[in-house]
Amino acid sequence: MTRHVVDGKSKAVFSGVTILHVNHLLEDVLTLNEILRELGATIIYVPVMYGSVREPPKDLAYQVIAEARPPDRNASMRDVVTARLELAIGLIGKEWSSTLVLEDGGRHYSVMLDRVGRGATVSAPIAAVEQTRRGAGLASAFLADRRSAGLRYPIVTIARSMLKIRFENVFVATRIIEELSLALGALGDFLPYRRVVVVGYGILGRAIAKGLRTYRCDVVVVEKDPHVRSVAAKEGFLVCDVVRASHAANTTVVIGATGSDCFALDELNALRRGGCTIAYLVSASSGTVEFARLQESATGRVTFPRPTDGDIWRRLGIRDVSTGSNLQALLVAEGFPINFFRPDSESLAPRVIDPINAEMLVAAQWLLSRPTGVTPRVYKFGWENDELPIGPDAEMAILRSWLHLNHMSSSPDELNRYFDRHPAENQLLQAP
Repeated sequence: MTRHVVDGKSKAVFSGVTILHVNHLLEDVLTLNEILRELGATIIYVPVMYGSVREPPKDLAYQVIAEARPPDRNASMRDVVTARLELAIGLIGKEWSSTLVLEDGGRHYSVMLDRVGRGATVSAPIAAVEQTRRGAGLASAFLADRRSAGLRYPIVTIARSMLKIRFENVFVATRIIEELSLALGALGDFLPYRRVVVVGYGILGRAIAKGLRTYRCDVVVVEKDPHVRSVAAKEGFLVCDVVRASHAANTTVVIGATGSDCFALDELNALRRGGCTIAYLVSASSGTVEFARLQESATGRVTFPRPTDGDIWRRLGIRDVSTGSNLQALLVAEGFPINFFRPDSESLAPRVIDPINAEMLVAAQWLLSRPTGVTPRVYKFGWENDELPIGPDAEMAILRSWLHLNHMSSSPDELNRYFDRHPAENQLLQAP
């Protein structure tokens, strides 16, 4: 479907344009790169690899900025990606001013500011398209930073599109739960009927909590916002504003879905007081933020229950972050989002991510067709119809095309069934 969203007259806008694509090393990302190359763009791809051993294919018809080996485990993912971006921007050189950035995570903004701080020569790209809320927040901060004066450019985010917040979230939550179940099974444990503490009841946290019901899990929701907390209570969950001892079971699973550092020593000690002896800690958001403080304070020891468990623990990225006796706290996937970690995990099937890539491509097409007439600011795909011709009607057209290709009903009575709207959506989307 993504191949067909750019109409014939608009294909020419991609010809001769350099596209710097910073995104996960996944099959759908490689497919999007190939589509952009077919449209005449020059692709420079910076892969983001979450601790796994996967490597880019060797026969790609465009430039990939990545080591031939996995990233150094002693370097943070942020440091590795920053180094790759520095190299990519240097290679682009004078063509940077005719470059469009496609990105997941807003990683290039800090590199731009760092170059300004070092007195390096730097110019503004044509524009950027961002697909995550974190990236949208970093984009707004970049445009507001006085150091970016003279470097500001238009940025479209699809992070608040209907397809992202009401459609994709269900698929992402499903994959997180599937990967969690696989990991626990490999460790000789199980997910059904377990006590699961979901920290954060936002767009993704709610989808995860609801999905866990199919596994008959005993779900507790921890949410700081009182209005969002009341939504969780109305939807039948036990809710609280902080992790308490009463939330503990002998074996407790904790899923961080806040996009921030949400679980540290205080929370771990609360579970210990409640009688928890094994806690599995799982991140559902980008990077390693959910358990960052806990990782910093951990002893770093790894004690395998049986000698044969070593390979399994390494493959699953299990890190022992216990800080005292009586409770073994096991960080899964090294604290990275669990749905990206396994080498053979695609997170979402290319067929599922197709409509999201279509939105990315439509946003890029709109920006390239108006390179001098777009005010430098953040534009929200699907929300602002005064300037962007990509509002709700365009999104519904993309959804209908996707449904047709997947042999699903697109009748008016059925369309809303595919959207799972969070009751506190408007409030949640006001946050950066």
